[in-house]
Amino acid sequence: MIHAKANRRGKTPKKYKIDEDMLKEHIFSFNPSVSHYKREHAPNRLYRPSDFSVFLMYEDFKSKFPDTKVSYDSYRVRIKESIISFAKLGQEECEVCEEFKLHGHTKDNFQENCMVYDKWQLHINLAKKSRELYQEQVSMSSNVDTVLISKK
Repeated sequence: MIHAKANRRGKTPKKYKIDEDMLKEHIFSFNPSVSHYKREHAPNRLYRPSDFSVFLMYEDFKSKFPDTKVSYDSYRVRIKESIISFAKLGQEECEVCEEFKLHGHTKDNFQENCMVYDKWQLHINLAKKSRELYQEQVSMSSNVDTVLISKK
């Protein structure tokens, strides 16, 4: 009796295997940050300033790891999977900051004993503390796959 061989298409090991951990570590070395702005359509997105680009990050990777073969497209896909955007964030501010601005205040010009100012000041202090704790947790975490959550 004759048996057909099993289909081996796609089973051959890749010649150049990409070190995913090294790529993610490099990508996150640029410290993408959580936006202060309200982004209902992208709550899990991280941001980098628009003066950065995928190409510049890729060139940096190639200079730091010249023996590692990774295509630009593979590097770009890893950034996309990490949900990182390169854009100047728009004027879409959170409700507390928008209320503060509409009330006629600025950071340098405000009225003492104003509830709107007090609410904004508390909001800003909580945001600063949250960012500090987030950065502290990131620096303590050795695993790039760890999810960190901050809450009030």
